[in-house]
Amino acid sequence: MAEICSKAQLSQIINAVNQDPFDVCRSPHGTRSIQKLIEIVREQDHFDQIKALLSTIIKELSWDINGNHVIQKILKSWSTQNSQFIFDAMSAQCVKIACHKHGCCIMQ
Repeated sequence: MAEICSKAQLSQIINAVNQDPFDVCRSPHGTRSIQKLIEIVREQDHFDQIKALLSTIIKELSWDINGNHVIQKILKSWSTQNSQFIFDAMSAQCVKIACHKHGCCIMQ
């Protein structure tokens, strides 16, 4: 469905996630939905909206069995410029993240 949404509709979907992005990303179904959004966004304002949602929960997502896939999808799908916020957040916590069973997958 998200693939055929207008720019405004995609913004509304992203804003709906804003209520509890951590729970959405941790959910088995929510993580897949967020990953699809990450894959299809093309507008800079959508990149910025998603970055704002996730920038404060990078460490927590990296430790979660479902949440770490959201981070991996960003790293695989987005430009270095748009994914820089992940590198910044992880560099401050790199030892803790690297030593975690899910976090190490992202560090690799």
